[in-house]
Parts: sequence; C-alpha cells; structure tokens
Amino acid sequence: MEYTFEVNWEAYRRWYASRDAKEIRRGFRIFAAYSTVFMLVGVACLALLLAGRITNGMDLGVWIVFGVTMAQWVVSLIGLARPRLVMISNRRLVERWYASRGVNVEALKLIEPDYRQWSVTVRGNVTDLGVEETMADGYPLRVPFAVLDPHAETIDGALCYRVAADKEGLRIWRALNPVLHFPTGLINGTVVVPICAIGDPESFQTDVARRIEAQRKSVVAESTAAATGKRAQTPVIDDLADWTDR
Repeated sequence: MEYTFEVNWEAYRRWYASRDAKEIRRGFRIFAAYSTVFMLVGVACLALLLAGRITNGMDLGVWIVFGVTMAQWVVSLIGLARPRLVMISNRRLVERWYASRGVNVEALKLIEPDYRQWSVTVRGNVTDLGVEETMADGYPLRVPFAVLDPHAETIDGALCYRVAADKEGLRIWRALNPVLHFPTGLINGTVVVPICAIGDPESFQTDVARRIEAQRKSVVAESTAAATGKRAQTPVIDDLADWTDR
C-alpha cells in the first residue's frame, strides 16, 4: 500500500514532536516529584539551622543542601512548563529528524535558514516486512514491523506508530540493530500512515498489530536459537537485513 503526505513545521509538531514532548514531560513529572521531596528536606534543614537546632559548624553544609535541592526543584518546574528550555532545542530536533532520513541538513540550511519554513513530501509504503518511508533528497527509511508499538495513536488524520517505544519493541531493536544498523535518531521516533490512504482504519490497525506480533515471535525465536547454538539459520532476520539494505 503506497501513499504520500507532506511534512511542514506544523505537521512535524503534530505527528512527531508532540509525542516526544509527552515523553519528556512524563520524565519531568517524575523528576519534579523527587525534587519536591528533596527540596522539603532542604527547607527543613534550613529551618532547623535558623532555629538553632543545628550547630553553626554545619551551617555551610546546610546552605549547600538547601541551594542544590532548591535549584533542582526550580529546574523540574521549568521542565514541566517549558521542556525545550532545559532540553534540546526545536532546531536540533528538526535537524535530527531530517538527518535520520538521509537529508543533507547543511545544504537545506543554506537554501532556507528558517527551519520552520522547511517542508518535504514523504512517500510511504506498507510492505510485508514493515513500513518504508522515502523523503525528497533522502534515502529510503525501512522500519520492520517488529520494532513498532502495536498500539497506534490517531493524531490529526494519521496513525502514528512509535518506534521501539514499548518494552518488547526496544528489546527487539537491540537484537536487530547489530544486523540491520538502524539510523541514528530513529529510536523513539514515529512512523506516520495517513488515514485517508487506508480505507478502513480499524481493519488496518488490526492487520498491522497481527504482523507486529508474528514478526516479533519469529525474530525472538530465531535470535534465541542462534544465540544458544540450536539453529544457525535465521530466515526472517535475513529477509529483514536484505530488505533494509536495498
């Protein structure tokens, strides 16, 4: 099944960056919870020092603990509100996304310095082995079913499959990466399939989930057998290697 779709700045934010932002914010929520506990400990120590319950010989240590815990707490709050301020910039994320798909980013910046004006047409194809995406001036990006999260998220008229996001997908990614050599920056990325090209989204998602499960079972069985020396042949992994190296 072949299809095309356009990725401009707004489409990138909806289909790709939005999922990354959710993961970043989830991490900052955990960080904020721990930072709040440490901050309260620091405040308690400072209160005890000011009340004379802690000897003056320990005042420097108390002030250091208070300052560090307060700084961590402030950073966690900033991260919750504006994760891009304390993480990688939007420009770097966009450049990494284009580079992972084979686009010459340096040449693109010479043509158009403003990354928010970048736009590219992506040609997609759902094959028997996985999903293939090709960008203008880029190389074909082939992602096996086995590393996709079987639960797609519907975002603005497209099904978004996360790459190596669930535990099993990450495990298979690590098993296949030495053989398939996945592009840098693809892990935790997103594969987009426009709903308008599918026809019946529910049937499509069911079929893709079945393919993901079947391919995962084959990859796990073959890699396990090869590692234990029970079987030398790995037909499914070999097919995936041939497909990604075309």
